[in-house]
Amino acid sequence: MEWTSDQDQIDWDALSELYRIAPLGDKKPEDLKRAFANSMYKMLRVRGGRPGRRGTCCR
Repeated sequence: MEWTSDQDQIDWDALSELYRIAPLGDKKPEDLKRAFANSMYKMLRVRGGRPGRRGTCCR
């Protein structure tokens, strides 16, 4: 697993689904993208592939 701050490769639809099943609430992909874009500090933990892709994040 590795850390990244590159949000250009995030699958926002998959991240939205992850929030839903976590359960962290229903977050629209465009709202998550805007929130991350407006954050000064952000890091995502990924395992292979792209951040937010089903099965690659937060396991």
